[in-house]
Amino acid sequence: MEGQVRPVPSRPEDSPYISVVIPVYNEEDNLPQLVRRLVQTLTATGRTFEILMVDDGSQDRSWEILTELYEQHPEHLRAIQFNRNFGQHRAIFAGFQAARGQVVVTLDADLQNPPEEIPRLVAKLEEGYDTVGGWRETRHDSIFRKRQEGKSKYGIRKLIRLNFDLMTGFSHFPIHVVGFLGLLIALAGLGFGIFLFIRRLVVGPEVEGVFTLFAILFVFSGLQMFGLALIGEYVGRIYREVRQRPRYVIRQQLGGDSD
Repeated sequence: MEGQVRPVPSRPEDSPYISVVIPVYNEEDNLPQLVRRLVQTLTATGRTFEILMVDDGSQDRSWEILTELYEQHPEHLRAIQFNRNFGQHRAIFAGFQAARGQVVVTLDADLQNPPEEIPRLVAKLEEGYDTVGGWRETRHDSIFRKRQEGKSKYGIRKLIRLNFDLMTGFSHFPIHVVGFLGLLIALAGLGFGIFLFIRRLVVGPEVEGVFTLFAILFVFSGLQMFGLALIGEYVGRIYREVRQRPRYVIRQQLGGDSD
């Protein structure tokens, strides 16, 4: 995920100007350098700021290091710890809900995006844009998305799972595709059956009935897929209505109201 900057609705007058929201998952090697560079960069802007770290159920010493960093920078650093891994996007969502700044910046903790670019993004936002995003024009990642300064936590399995969640969690599009394919196959089978019927009238009966069986099979297979898609549509609507589970569960917090 590349860095993004966006304004938020008005906050109390004592709130910081910039909130940097960072999801954290097994980043014990990068956190000290990341916080040092963030504090140095944001202090140089002359703006008030807060750094909001959301520990997404890390299994290493990330939370312990965040606690130590909070003791060093209690005026700037806040941290939230989930009770388990809920995923990067839910960690960002939690950061958005807890952020107090007028401008919210999202950044990864793996140092693949330099914190020193934040002032440029904020300056661009202040020109009147609603949202500002950044990306690297030249990437040097290997096939496993590794870099010298940091390591991405998104492997092949997680990328596939993320895209599947995006398709099934926010849209009924996959069900619609299955239904459309089923209807298309059924229509193709019906058309093929009509063609065979006309051919029989013109050419006459044939010994082999394989093509007729194919036509019948296509029609019923298509209807089955279409019916399954309809059932899936209703199940999807029911699932969306009855699912009331929380997006995430917070174990503990550092800074803000938790003090």
